[in-house]
Amino acid sequence: AGPFTVFAPTNAAFDQLFIDLSVSGLDDLDAATLTPILLYHVVGANALSTSLATGYINSLSDGPESTKVSIYVDITSGVVLNSSTNVTAADLTADNGVVHVIDKVLLPPDVVVTAQNNPDFNILIDAAVHAGLAGTLMGTGPFTIFAPTDAAFTTFLNGLGVGSITDVADTTVAAVLLNHVVSGNVESSEVTDGMVATLGTDSLNISTSSGVVINGDVNVVLTDVQATNGVIHVIDKVIQ
Repeated sequence: AGPFTVFAPTNAAFDQLFIDLSVSGLDDLDAATLTPILLYHVVGANALSTSLATGYINSLSDGPESTKVSIYVDITSGVVLNSSTNVTAADLTADNGVVHVIDKVLLPPDVVVTAQNNPDFNILIDAAVHAGLAGTLMGTGPFTIFAPTDAAFTTFLNGLGVGSITDVADTTVAAVLLNHVVSGNVESSEVTDGMVATLGTDSLNISTSSGVVINGDVNVVLTDVQATNGVIHVIDKVIQ
């Protein structure tokens, strides 16, 4: 019955996927592999191109604990999904939804790739690589990431008197980043007041009386960006 929105890769897009996965075709991929990929192209709503906005939408592909993995939509120049997949034909309507044609197969991303897909997290990704934590955060998890924006990191770096995250010792960056990571897939509906242990040396003091505020002055500005191995909540300041 739907309604569904299907972002439909072309045959050429699937041919490139087979090359990327080093397989000869669909027969080399079993249902367990294909199902989450295909469901990541489906949204459980009728989303015409005129209703799409820059931000996140949830697919039907499963994440941890009955969540659904998010897709990043950017309408700054056309419609681009996850930073590199273009909608090449839009609004092919059907009786139970709409199809948008895309030029690349989408793969459900982990928390690192999810952050890479958003241009507001460039410094965060550079920091994770510099600290040697990117590989860890691409692991099984699940992780909850309180993710500072580039603007937040720029303020942090200015306060240190440096111009780049790579100007800070990798051990220092690692220590800072680990204090932004909590074990488990903690959705916004599960956040409560109190102290929360991180994967670093510090705990976070969470207040929910006026939005979600960490340590008195760090605001959560966007919640529940879901990845395959965890969830991201966007914050406006680097936690120190």
